[in-house]
Amino acid sequence: MKLKDLPKIDRPREKLVSKKSLDEMFTPNKNGYGYGWGIGNRFGKQTISHGGAIFGFSTEISRFPTENLTFVVLSNVQGSPAGRIGNDLAAIVFGQKYEIPMERKEIAVSPQILEKYVGSYQLLPNVVFSILLENGKLYGQVADQQKVSLSAETETKFFSRDVAVTITFNSDAQGKVTGMTFVQGGATLPAPKIK
Repeated sequence: MKLKDLPKIDRPREKLVSKKSLDEMFTPNKNGYGYGWGIGNRFGKQTISHGGAIFGFSTEISRFPTENLTFVVLSNVQGSPAGRIGNDLAAIVFGQKYEIPMERKEIAVSPQILEKYVGSYQLLPNVVFSILLENGKLYGQVADQQKVSLSAETETKFFSRDVAVTITFNSDAQGKVTGMTFVQGGATLPAPKIK
């Protein structure tokens, strides 16, 4: 299905919330974040989106206001990739590239390599992502949120079955870990190692 084939639905946008309040909500203040919404661009189009996962649920809502188009993905599986599914649905409608999900295979990585990844990474200006090693297994954690287990796809690339996230660890020429690349919900964030 293409965008031109979708039915046009004209709904009043200011029935519950005033235009002034909507404009304030959808104005990026810090790091492309409005009042509870991520404001950015995807496929060369403005997006207003928010996603999350907690206690057995995963969600994503992505609005493309200029196109009068919204994608909502709801799952009762916390580890489901709701953000990626929403992004892929938008890619299909806009005629962009997308990947069909494939089962990810976990490999064993030596404890010596895993130990190099342990530390703190600056994900956003006020968000530190910690990598922990417990009983030979890597975990990721933001502040006091629930830890998520990380599975190795390669010696440097990890994914989680708990939440839809991929982490690739980056090293310098001497093999010292300098940071990671954090991918979730269509967003790619470089995160330098700070400790």
